[in-house]
Amino acid sequence: MLDVKVDILDFQDLRIIDENGEYRVYDMREELKVNESNLLQEMLHQPSKYIYWSSVLEKIKFFQEKTELQLELVIAKLDPQAREEIKKSGDKPTKDSVDAYIKQQQEFVDAKEQCLYYDYIAGRLARIVKAFEQRKDMLQSYGKQIAEDKTYGAGAGSRIEQSPFPGQQQYWGGKQ
Repeated sequence: MLDVKVDILDFQDLRIIDENGEYRVYDMREELKVNESNLLQEMLHQPSKYIYWSSVLEKIKFFQEKTELQLELVIAKLDPQAREEIKKSGDKPTKDSVDAYIKQQQEFVDAKEQCLYYDYIAGRLARIVKAFEQRKDMLQSYGKQIAEDKTYGAGAGSRIEQSPFPGQQQYWGGKQ
């Protein structure tokens, strides 16, 4: 059996820190929840919720691209240094030996960790945006279903009637 250990999958709370250092904590269960008794309000707020989270995702993708460029700059800076160090040791610098040297440098490790961090955050936000897309589809479907129920009635057998006399079974005819 394969055991996969992960840290806390904390999709419930998400803290967004703006460029001024101020933050707001979002409870994703609350953000994605649908209040059936106020469906029209939920439908009206859906586009603004979706655009907010997709905008946050785009901003993270921008930071992700920026860190990838930083990583490329670090590699470009370390490449000549790696070649020089390899030549000093008397070996011929090959692509593999240069890559191995670069990957051992702390500057590369730090830049790579930043890239991985933004990859992780972008992935999480992409799943949140996808959840809002599914929420939109569900709201549309549910709204259509309610409209049809109002137009055509609830349909035979769609509601369970309760007996007006507790503890007594309803009699629908036939032998008892």
